[in-house]
Amino acid sequence: MPSHHRDYLIFWLIPLIFFAIFYFRSFFLTLFFAFIIGLSIQSWALVIHHRLKVPFLVSVVLFYLIFAFIVMSFVYLGLPIIIHQIQNLTNKLPQIYLNLIQKTGDNLPDVISETLKQSPGLLIDFGPDLIFKIFGGFFSTLLITVLSFYIAVNQEFLPNLIKIFAKSNEAKLLELLDRVRKRFANWLGGEIFLMISVGLATYIVVLIIGIPYPFLISFAAGLFEIIPIIGPFISAVIASLITLSFEPDKILLVIASFIAIQQLENHFLVPLIMKKAISLPPLITLTGVVIGGKLGGVLGVLITVPALAFVLEIYRAFYPKKEIPQV
Repeated sequence: MPSHHRDYLIFWLIPLIFFAIFYFRSFFLTLFFAFIIGLSIQSWALVIHHRLKVPFLVSVVLFYLIFAFIVMSFVYLGLPIIIHQIQNLTNKLPQIYLNLIQKTGDNLPDVISETLKQSPGLLIDFGPDLIFKIFGGFFSTLLITVLSFYIAVNQEFLPNLIKIFAKSNEAKLLELLDRVRKRFANWLGGEIFLMISVGLATYIVVLIIGIPYPFLISFAAGLFEIIPIIGPFISAVIASLITLSFEPDKILLVIASFIAIQQLENHFLVPLIMKKAISLPPLITLTGVVIGGKLGGVLGVLITVPALAFVLEIYRAFYPKKEIPQV
């Protein structure tokens, strides 16, 4: 093919590729999330295999069985409690609304509206297509599980991936992707630990203070912990609204408790757990969360940090002596 024809073809292919990625972004986000989970579990399984001499395949299957046991235990034990507390809270919404009107004045709808606008991509539209969204979520979860398992058990996945997309510098690219895999594993393990720690700490504090719906509040605190910067704020708002509705005289104590939990996490747990994982400038993280939420909803927010870490490792591979400013 003549060079000018090739250049002309590339000129039109590039925007078409970007358009296809944007149009099918939900599918590509699902693939990337499966990529993160698969490489993380593969990294953990390799550690178990080398240190404890457990067969690699057995290690991978063991991790998936542990995750399956945790999920089934939560569905059987925890989910009924959450559903029951949500039903009770829903039945009391009219009274809660009146209580909040008395506390905040007639501007309550504006307050709620502004709060919702500050959480792009995190809200579910409970419209007529709810069943379709539930089915789509189930299919995405199944797809992520199958693809991540395939990636996790295939130790030659990264070398084969490099051979497909690169014909030179294979050793350097393999070293780069190996660092990315370890960062994914450290990030995912650290996030799971932080979510459990914050959830348990919140549950204990809410029980001690005496606020209704402790399991629901602590579950929200642990769940939103995976969302950088914005997540703790959302869980604090949920706890504050419930406190204002039932125990308004304890609102300052609740706010102070959430601030204390976040300070302990940021100054002790995060440096200890995440020092080998991912360190990103707050401004870049926040911008990534907003963009991820706008483009990919909840899944877009979840993969923001590992996606930024992937880009960061590429940057460091090309500019090893340059430090990224912590803005």
